[in-house]
Amino acid sequence: MSSHRILFVHGYPLDQHLWDGQSALATPDVADSPGPNSTASMASNPERASGRPRAISTRTINLPGFGGRPPFEVQAETVTLTHYASAVRDEIRAWGDEPVVLAALSMGGYIAFECWRQFPEKIAALILCDTRAGADSPEGKEGRLAAIEKVRTGQADAMFDAMSKDLIAPSRRTDDAFRGRVLAMMHGADPIGVQQALFAMRSRDDYGDELAGITVPTLIVVGEHDALTPPSGAKAMADAIPNAKLVVIPDAGHLSPMERPEPVNDAIRGFLAG
Repeated sequence: MSSHRILFVHGYPLDQHLWDGQSALATPDVADSPGPNSTASMASNPERASGRPRAISTRTINLPGFGGRPPFEVQAETVTLTHYASAVRDEIRAWGDEPVVLAALSMGGYIAFECWRQFPEKIAALILCDTRAGADSPEGKEGRLAAIEKVRTGQADAMFDAMSKDLIAPSRRTDDAFRGRVLAMMHGADPIGVQQALFAMRSRDDYGDELAGITVPTLIVVGEHDALTPPSGAKAMADAIPNAKLVVIPDAGHLSPMERPEPVNDAIRGFLAG
């Protein structure tokens, strides 16, 4: 593989713009042609300037039902993480079918675990941001059903408005412009796609027992103030994955790559350089 190829997978209920700040990772001499549901980036990178031999190319993907991409053409309650893993697999094929560094946040992390289960040969490394390996608790499953009912009854926007405050660090909650960017992604989600994602997350497996079998380099990133997947859980996950590296991002919540792109990018550069 001539360059580090990073495929970024967003979380629920967001889209590929979550990763806009990571476009700065791409090196200027790496050309790419994105697919219809993805975006590729090229920009300056300190690693390249320092003489490191491997360039970095990046690509983001909109999962079905998000960012204007149509949802899966199946009943919402039948959708599982396997459907999303297949969408990621298709994106890897469209990008040349070489192994990628799979970077993912929250629900994207659940999908990354399923990708590792199904096609580990296509994953060169993992970057797991603000996510967890466990399945939903019984209370969590009930919460998913309640959210599905809100979406079905036209209450999605109100639900997202309340949810958005829990996703970001306390210091950013009064930043109307930043919160507006988060809400724009949420409000742009397809209602059927939102339901499909909720059903998939509700039915997902517990990947905890499989962490010890991850054999590729793994970086775990978590926001200092992540209330949904806190640093304590990230540390436990890092301890379970052989040779995993953990980076806690100061003054960030659940959306650390968007809230604090520079420290996250520094962590990724250091990880790839190692």
